[in-house]
Amino acid sequence: MVKSFSPVELDQLLHTASQRKRPHYESQNASSRMRWYFVFFVVSGFCSLVYEVVWLRLAMASFGVTTAMVSIVVSMFMAGLGLGSWGTGVLVRRVAAAPRMLRFYALAEFLVGISALFVPYELKLGRALLEVMSTSAAWQSSRYYFLSSLWVAVTMIP
Repeated sequence: MVKSFSPVELDQLLHTASQRKRPHYESQNASSRMRWYFVFFVVSGFCSLVYEVVWLRLAMASFGVTTAMVSIVVSMFMAGLGLGSWGTGVLVRRVAAAPRMLRFYALAEFLVGISALFVPYELKLGRALLEVMSTSAAWQSSRYYFLSSLWVAVTMIP
């Protein structure tokens, strides 16, 4: 025997069935979004490693190929990552809206890409300044490394 439902009971059954499907759909949508976030972070990390290698080679071309210069460039790169991570953590605690944070992340990546275009010119300028100051900062002296590391810090940390 087939049971018949009143219109109210039918509406309740349909509403209950639609409620059961919605969380599965929303969780699937959320996991899909999380996969995209993961892809963005992986691509961003890969690009940052490429930036590090390129900036290291540019700094060595400008300031010389020495162990100290490699250490300075890697240290400044890590300092920039640390400061960026700390600053982002402070910002995330203040503004917890996810869509706003995604826009902020996109803006930060855009600014990193734009600022990366200026690094070669800034390193050339630093080399020119050190050449002008060659009387006070002799090649491979502690003053030379201090001034070159200061210039690399000003160039790479922002």
